[in-house]
Amino acid sequence: MHSATRGLSQMKIPPFTGKENWAVWSAKFDVIASRYRWTDDERLDNLLPRIEGQASEFVFTQLPKRVLTSYRDLVYELTARYWVIETPQAFCRKAE
Repeated sequence: MHSATRGLSQMKIPPFTGKENWAVWSAKFDVIASRYRWTDDERLDNLLPRIEGQASEFVFTQLPKRVLTSYRDLVYELTARYWVIETPQAFCRKAE
């Protein structure tokens, strides 16, 4: 069995639609990918089909095709687009 698919039936990685917190979603994805020792190509093969909704529109219509062939470039673009920077004030409001 190809290592990229090993264990996939047992794990649930939900889609990333752009509404989720990218930092949390990508951290979870990376932990799973590291656990299964996926290469960057295997990570890309597992990430692309999980991009849905508005994130899918961004990735598949706005990014250059070369980005879609590189896991690191794709993660860079997704991070630039979906990283949420919380100011100390916003963090304090959430804690109240």
